[in-house]
Amino acid sequence: MSARPLVALGAAVLAAFAFQSARPPRWHASLEAALRDAEQAGALVLCQFTLAGRPLSARAEQTLAQPELSRELKRFACVRLDAAEHAERFAAWVGGGPGLATCVLSSAGEPLAVQRGYVGAADYGRFLTRARTRPIRVE
Repeated sequence: MSARPLVALGAAVLAAFAFQSARPPRWHASLEAALRDAEQAGALVLCQFTLAGRPLSARAEQTLAQPELSRELKRFACVRLDAAEHAERFAAWVGGGPGLATCVLSSAGEPLAVQRGYVGAADYGRFLTRARTRPIRVE
């Protein structure tokens, strides 16, 4: 038996993995959809609060689109919420008035970790890893 079929199969598997890794994470249209997906997948929810038209919100969105964060973000059910439209949720989970923040929630919707404001890709990656591996209940 020739090794060529095995080499071709290995190359195909690696190519599929590389394609999957390069794809951006899926962003849900609503918190409810993200919570359903998280419950089904046994994952946590990443809720990105933004403010329309604000430069830091646009910068945060660009940061989250960077390939080095893509792999970690795919471990979450992700959703973006406008902080002004969801001011009560923002106040309950983050505290204060609407602004830029990221909350990691359990699949039941309980806040587990919060990152306030904008941080760069490296700090954001560390926050995501910490939140996923050692969530801290937010009071």
